[in-house]
Amino acid sequence: MLALQVIAMPIVLLILTVAQAVVISRLARSQDLHTRSTNSQSSYDIGLVGVLATLLYFGAVFLIILSRQTTIPTFVILFLAVMVAIVLAVAMKPLSFYAQQQFNQLIFERKQHHDQKQLIKYYSQSLSGALDMQRLSEIVQQMLVETLHITQSVVLVTQRDVSGNIIFQPQSSVGMAKVTAQQFTLDSSFINYFRQKRTILIWHETQQLPEFNDLTEPERAWLNGLNLELYVPILRQLEILGVMALGTRGVGGTYYEEDLDLLMTLADQAALAMDSARLFERLTFINQEVGSLTTQLQGVDKNKGDFLSIASHELRTPLTHIHGYAKMLADVSDSDLKNPTFVKKMADGIVKGSERLKNILDTMFDVSEADVGSMALALGPVKLEKVIDQAVQPLLKEMDSRRMAFDKSGLKDLPILEADGSRLMQVFENLIGNAIKYTPDGGIVKVTGRPVVVDKIGQAAEIVVIDTGIGIDPQHHEKIFEKFFRIDDLNHHSTGKTKFKGAGPGLGLTLVKGVIEAHGGRVWVESPGHDEKNFPGSRFCLIIPLHPITDEDDDSPKQAQIETRHWKRKDMAKAGG
Repeated sequence: MLALQVIAMPIVLLILTVAQAVVISRLARSQDLHTRSTNSQSSYDIGLVGVLATLLYFGAVFLIILSRQTTIPTFVILFLAVMVAIVLAVAMKPLSFYAQQQFNQLIFERKQHHDQKQLIKYYSQSLSGALDMQRLSEIVQQMLVETLHITQSVVLVTQRDVSGNIIFQPQSSVGMAKVTAQQFTLDSSFINYFRQKRTILIWHETQQLPEFNDLTEPERAWLNGLNLELYVPILRQLEILGVMALGTRGVGGTYYEEDLDLLMTLADQAALAMDSARLFERLTFINQEVGSLTTQLQGVDKNKGDFLSIASHELRTPLTHIHGYAKMLADVSDSDLKNPTFVKKMADGIVKGSERLKNILDTMFDVSEADVGSMALALGPVKLEKVIDQAVQPLLKEMDSRRMAFDKSGLKDLPILEADGSRLMQVFENLIGNAIKYTPDGGIVKVTGRPVVVDKIGQAAEIVVIDTGIGIDPQHHEKIFEKFFRIDDLNHHSTGKTKFKGAGPGLGLTLVKGVIEAHGGRVWVESPGHDEKNFPGSRFCLIIPLHPITDEDDDSPKQAQIETRHWKRKDMAKAGG
């Protein structure tokens, strides 16, 4: 009977201790947020429980042997047994944790970090030197690989769309194929979990817990597609700056309590760094905006100065003519007023000055409409050959006086356009006038046309105005379409439209671009360079759509709007433009 007790007692205690070890092990795994079970993990659990059970078994055997000593009172033996049981109960968890570490290191050769404070200090210093999200994400990834031997992970950085929803944008990944971004609504349970619990989320919880049932199909499919184990939030107060999504570990396959604490510490450090990086990005953006505004203000200031220069010359000259002839009329005698030749000379001078002044003001008004995108088009069938003939007609006399030739080709083959004839007449008046102005006496001006099909425009007419003039330097090919830009001296001015190198207000080509773009077309210049000896010439190319490309909601201007246009355009419309 005594021998039976000696054998039975250790067996009973062994069963109890094995059950206790299993419960503690499972409890520890639940508290430590261990990942999903695998065959290797189950073998690991069995081995760990076996080690703990063996230790407890030998302790129980020692107590039984001690109880058989007749020299020791029974109550002392019982007291020692109770004390040993209490000590084992209190020390079970740290013993279990220590056994986990030793067993893991023995079986899986897991390397422990001896000083986590030094690790976190090094990590914090590395993050403090990075001021952009990409670099921060790379540092986080490097730390995860070096510290926890992560084989699969991705750092997700949050962004907001126009609706305020949160988009998780992959910034840096390890061991994964291309990860796509995913949008989550503000009330998504995935977002609320991090905001409310501020802790790590396990993937299988998204499959089992009822609070994740309201995940949308795209959200759930995205999470399942990542096939990762843990989601560590990077939080700054209630704002989610990002998430560290981690897969299985390279060795051991298990995350321990110390690992999870370390991950949360790393996430806190990353949150501080990301917050600083975002602040730096905002400051950089603000500085760029300030720089852009400064450039715009400088441009406005330059335009103001150019406008004053134009006003002091281009506007003052015709006003001077008008004022001079008007003053002469006011001072003439009755006998001079009866002289028709004298009166006609005075009237012609006033008319010439007023027409020049009107033309400049009309152009300024038209350019301002083009600037704000409100240029109205009076659409109708337009034959470009007729428009070009009407535009060049007033200029032929000046061309004859300068012994210049004018030629046109291909215009008869152009289709009839739906366009604003009077606006297009302005375009060709300016282009042909400029060609004459910058071509020396005896030169040639030519206009060619052909039907074309252009990407994003469709059927269109291509018109090219060619001259044999002084040409344009390539560095000015874009600038010549800007308001008030003139290659020559701003102080150089002329009241003539076709005088060689006669300056103007610097608005003609700006108006050309505005009218063509209002029709949905394009305009550009081609010239090898500026040369006043060899005269390389220029080619102004226009693409005008067969039908204007405008918003579907825009209606054609009403007759009242058309009639309020500037005087000259109304006169041209009456002429059949």
